[in-house]
Amino acid sequence: MIWRRDNAGADPPAPRGKTPETEPTGPAGARRAPRDLAPSPLLLPVVDPRSPVTERYRRMMTHIDHLGARDDHPYRMIVMSSSREAEGKTLTSMNLALAMAEDRDRKVLLMDVDLHRPRVHHFLLSKPRIGWVDVFEDRADLETAILELNQSRLRMLPAGRAPEKPAEIIKSERFRRLLRQLRDRFDTVILDAPPLMRFVDANILNSYADGLVFVIRAGLTSRQIVRKALTQITTGRIIGVVLNDVRYTLVDRYYYRYDEYGGSYYDREDR
Repeated sequence: MIWRRDNAGADPPAPRGKTPETEPTGPAGARRAPRDLAPSPLLLPVVDPRSPVTERYRRMMTHIDHLGARDDHPYRMIVMSSSREAEGKTLTSMNLALAMAEDRDRKVLLMDVDLHRPRVHHFLLSKPRIGWVDVFEDRADLETAILELNQSRLRMLPAGRAPEKPAEIIKSERFRRLLRQLRDRFDTVILDAPPLMRFVDANILNSYADGLVFVIRAGLTSRQIVRKALTQITTGRIIGVVLNDVRYTLVDRYYYRYDEYGGSYYDREDR
């Protein structure tokens, strides 16, 4: 299964200049106020919920649900990975999670498990002080680490402090217990994992999860690299592939016209 996603590109860079604010600390176990997402035109399910690209994320969600029903294997915990950096993996994870969270009957969590280069927290207006690594090391509780958002029903679980040996944490039984706890609490858990070509983490994570979605940036990653990256997946299932940053061609004209129709449909509905 291949999903196309156009005009989005790579993940946003870390903020430059002014250091992001950090939230004030509170007593252990205290629920924190909902957080604001950083203003970004890339978070389309929030800034433009009727855009064609947002609709593609909804289609991706629907395909994943249908595949789970067909295989009698619901995909409730999903690993998101790519062959290397700058393929838009984290942005795809974030927007897919936001699209899924539109369903009021679905509790969705986005968890940053890329301990080598955590990026999920860059989508927040202020940088969180703690994350799940702090929970893992008994310096915080899970309720405090999970973040609510003002703009969405999505919950986020940032990585927190970068550990010295990420793979050792990912392979531990204690981490597996944490994932089981999250699976019991949420309907869908999306794991933003490291790239496959550089680290073993995504392959390990796929053995715990229900399947993996592989993100490819069109025009950047060669077929040879994609094939090599896919050979690194020796555990679990591959749910599908996201072809990211696609530019339309004549072959895609039908789909483009379909998206135009979708936009005009919404416009007529408002009149």
